[in-house]
Amino acid sequence: MSDYTAEFNGVRATLRKLSFYYCLGTLVMWISGSIAIFFAGGGNETSNTQAVSYFAFLFIIPFIGIGIQGWPIIKTFLFGSGIGDAITGPLKADYTVVTVDGAGNRISSDGGAQSIMENFLGKIALLFFVYFISGIVLTIQVLFLSVKGLQLNSKAKSNFKPSVPTIVLRNVAVTLIPMFIFMGILVVKSVALNMPATSAVTELTIEKDGVIIVKYPTKEGVITIPAEIDGLPVVGIRSNAFQSDKQITSITIPEGVTDIGGTAFYKCSNLRSVTLPRSLERLGSLAFSDCENLTEVKISGSKIEYIRYTPGPRGMKQISTNFFIEDYEQGEHGGSFTKCPNLSETSQQAIRNSGYTGKF
Repeated sequence: MSDYTAEFNGVRATLRKLSFYYCLGTLVMWISGSIAIFFAGGGNETSNTQAVSYFAFLFIIPFIGIGIQGWPIIKTFLFGSGIGDAITGPLKADYTVVTVDGAGNRISSDGGAQSIMENFLGKIALLFFVYFISGIVLTIQVLFLSVKGLQLNSKAKSNFKPSVPTIVLRNVAVTLIPMFIFMGILVVKSVALNMPATSAVTELTIEKDGVIIVKYPTKEGVITIPAEIDGLPVVGIRSNAFQSDKQITSITIPEGVTDIGGTAFYKCSNLRSVTLPRSLERLGSLAFSDCENLTEVKISGSKIEYIRYTPGPRGMKQISTNFFIEDYEQGEHGGSFTKCPNLSETSQQAIRNSGYTGKF
């Protein structure tokens, strides 16, 4: 066997071994990140299970992927170097903190507890450093071995499979393909989250012939909701329909609308003017709450039933014909205009005349 062939076989064997950990760790990191981004921003409410799953896919599983990718380096550091001895060695006190009185007499000693704690934290910090640096070191090794293996490939004679070019090509594919998938998902999600709707998303009720606004485009600050959509009268605005919309400055709701769901305009921080119809019968809890710049509310002399919030699982609850107000029951007011400190005296009086007894 020639010297080139012997050297080549050694390089190929090492490259193949390290490439296994590199590919597996890289796949774990990119795939978990892609899953986290794909399912992010799925709605206004996030359950505890969804939050834990998102955290796991975005942080915990990639953290494991780093360890998989750099495991050969971590093993070398821990069990074959002085750094490993510093991490795995026994905890010892380097000094002892002694308390003395004014005369210099010893009162107490911590027995080296402070020193042991500092050494323990130092070991943890060093372990994390080795853990995170291992992936970088292994990647550099794989790159170096790939270049060297390709250089020797043309000079050496070897029938081992897979060949070095195949190993290198696989490493490149495992690196680039998941990365492009991740970036594609990220771009699509970013565009989807920032792109305004092109038309109103509506939903038909099952109890009366009409349309409920679920989402509505807000390309401009001044919005006038149409009285009809697709030939059907607009009868309500769904809970959360405009929640936290920063573009809207003025909203006019047409005659025919009888219900506005809870938190429908919650935290619309730039909303300044609201015109409510005479047909309005029910207004959900926190519907216009936290609209700190709201100054004017035009409302007719008709009485409105203000709905109070009732804790419970998210979902649809049928309340008379007002089935699209989520998690709310009839009863006392629910603070529909709370934290609207800039409302004019005229607007406040008009709202109170409609039956509201809450705070502003």
